[in-house]
Amino acid sequence: MLPCSVQGIEIMPVNSKKELKHFIEFPWSVYQDNSYWVPPLLSDRKSFFDPQKNPFYKHGEAQLFLAYHGNKPAGTIAAAINYTHNEIHQDKTGFFGFFECINNYDVAAALFNAASSWLKKKGMNIMRGPMNFTIHDPCGLLINGFDLSPTLMMPYNHQYYVDFFDRFGFYKASDLFSYRTDKVSKNLSKACENSLEEEPGIRLIKASRSYFMKVMSGFKNVYNESMVNNWGYIPFTDEEFYYTTRNLKPVIDPDLTCVAEYNGKVAGYVLALPDYNVILRKLNGRIFPWLPFVFLLNRKKMETVRVIALAVKEEFRGTLLTALLYLQPIATALNKGYNNVEASWIHEDNTKMIKALERMEFKKCCTYRIYDYSIP
Repeated sequence: MLPCSVQGIEIMPVNSKKELKHFIEFPWSVYQDNSYWVPPLLSDRKSFFDPQKNPFYKHGEAQLFLAYHGNKPAGTIAAAINYTHNEIHQDKTGFFGFFECINNYDVAAALFNAASSWLKKKGMNIMRGPMNFTIHDPCGLLINGFDLSPTLMMPYNHQYYVDFFDRFGFYKASDLFSYRTDKVSKNLSKACENSLEEEPGIRLIKASRSYFMKVMSGFKNVYNESMVNNWGYIPFTDEEFYYTTRNLKPVIDPDLTCVAEYNGKVAGYVLALPDYNVILRKLNGRIFPWLPFVFLLNRKKMETVRVIALAVKEEFRGTLLTALLYLQPIATALNKGYNNVEASWIHEDNTKMIKALERMEFKKCCTYRIYDYSIP
């Protein structure tokens, strides 16, 4: 155990399977009375923290910590270093994530100190987060929108966490937004069809399950190319992208994932997914033996589609092709009976996308803040 200045609080590095089990299962106790939180799959968490399975560990390292208060688990945090990020951005930034804590600031401060001390020993001077572990994973602290259930792969946290971050001395690095609508016109699909007829060089191709991995391989290349100037950019490696998309394949709706071609050449991609959080909430972290029954009973209760990613080659940005690529899954979702569409996340600097969403009557519903802390 690591000593703490507050009596009764101890911080333990996670080094054993038993400790990892406690780390993974701790959030259930924190959110047991919260109806908005969505339990992650235990099997996914175990895989994520396994250096033999998660390709993050090929260019990064991490240390998990457990807090104990009165000999009971009271909080978790992970400190991580992404050497690819530091090489690209020429800085010494470390990251933290998987922060969960009982409503006790002293416990939170002890966890923050443990993470920052570990990063300092590794030569870092900034601690940034929450990120689990990279900007491609769920990231950001929810600072408003606590009365909304998160959509698939979006974070959720207690409101008192915001006070903990402010009191400790974190400051804003960047904000991420999510936008939702239930008012997009049903005529949108027809408008897309008419626009395609007027611009015959544009072709939108749906990604069938059998070709999903091939389609997503092309998505990676366009994504890395199109995001190079974005805040916090790091490229997906082949292994990371395969690890991510392999987990998405079982839940795709082929009608909601599109490839855009212009005169036969790939110009962009859009990825949207039904909000399977409705089912994950029922599973409570465990896939078997209930998955088939839970899915059948609840699949019609999925009312929301999340547009997760849009990647367009530089020469097509701001053109009709970009608009159609974004509009197509939205129109399709509403025509298939989904009631809501969420676009998330959108970086605060992406003013073109924000204005486009507002023109389509999307409303900002949640803000997720990424913080920095100057390590003393």
